[in-house]
Amino acid sequence: MERTKSKKRFLVEFVVFFSYVLYSFSMETGNLYMRDIMAQFNINSLATGSHLSNANSAGKLVGTVIAGFILYRMGWRLAFFVSGLLIAIGTIFVGFSLNFQMLLFFRFLMGLGGAFMLSLIAGIVFQWFSMNEKTIVNSVNGIAYSFGATLAISISWFLADFFGSWRNVIVLTGLLSVLFAVFWILLMKGEYLDQKEGESSKKNSFKEIALEYKKILTKTQVILFGLGQGGVLGFYLCFLTFFPVYYAYEFHGESGQALSYIPKIIAWVGLFSALLGGVIAKYYTNRLMILRLCSFLQIPSIMILTFSHNEPLLIISAILVGMSIFLAISSYISYAQEWEGMDANSLGVVFGLFWFIAYAFASPAPWIFGFLIDKTHSYTASFVFVIALDSLYFISSMLLNQNGLRKRFF
Repeated sequence: MERTKSKKRFLVEFVVFFSYVLYSFSMETGNLYMRDIMAQFNINSLATGSHLSNANSAGKLVGTVIAGFILYRMGWRLAFFVSGLLIAIGTIFVGFSLNFQMLLFFRFLMGLGGAFMLSLIAGIVFQWFSMNEKTIVNSVNGIAYSFGATLAISISWFLADFFGSWRNVIVLTGLLSVLFAVFWILLMKGEYLDQKEGESSKKNSFKEIALEYKKILTKTQVILFGLGQGGVLGFYLCFLTFFPVYYAYEFHGESGQALSYIPKIIAWVGLFSALLGGVIAKYYTNRLMILRLCSFLQIPSIMILTFSHNEPLLIISAILVGMSIFLAISSYISYAQEWEGMDANSLGVVFGLFWFIAYAFASPAPWIFGFLIDKTHSYTASFVFVIALDSLYFISSMLLNQNGLRKRFF
């Protein structure tokens, strides 16, 4: 039976979605307990504490750039299994870390696995779902990280109390990741993804893989859009790492505790907006117009979110930030899937390089954000920094058309 008509595709999506949700849940749980972790390991600088995020991002940098090589050498079944196993091993041993350096190494390992998985998701969707279903499935997968992070923000405190500590919560999450990795390898038994029935499964030579990388890198869309996504990703990494701390501990003294719900608004609005974006992308096929409108709306929304002290305005801006970031998710994934001549293996390389560029640009952002706070003893410079960073998303969307670089800015 054709894969796009097989009921098995829903099980495939279930495994893919929740594998990445578990990764995100464990990552954000670590971010939420950053102050406790810093206290346990006698870390006093926020810039040093931000290495929790940087270690993960460094793993993603390495993972994304070599994801295509792993895919072409191992195939889809083993590549996704390895990604899940790396996430699981890293997550479990984060819970058993005896010092800060050990903790950073296993966060790096988690990032490595997360990068493999992220680079493979679009190609898996490409093979298992029809064109009519892709936009919806893209939007669902697009919220996997945010869904996991939202769950962490919402229930990790309760789970830590119930199981005794943040370490126990992370170890249990890692064990669940092992189960999903095993489920995947069993589910894919006998499936030769991106091959016709009966076609041999030969390994590509490193020369052939290098030529594929070279071909993809000549596409202006990958580089420019990777830089743009790096801008919004840099903001979002800073948001996940520092904003819960900012609203809970720094904003108007003790009254800031009441504003700790602001990150939750962005996260929950983002979840629903991404799903709505999938429906919009299904019926409105001008992908870049959606990206331009959403990226433009982000700039004033983030300005209000960072500098306003008016609670109603903060709530409105949080809603707009959540909408503008996540409404476009399905469109930008579909944007690459619809390039002429694209197949699943090429998508693995495209999204590997795309996310490599994005993470290379975004990875230093949390450290710079924390460094500016340490040096100025204020959030002002850090907020200006993330607004400028996020603006790159709009600039890149204006420079692109469906076939490459725009000849004019407007």
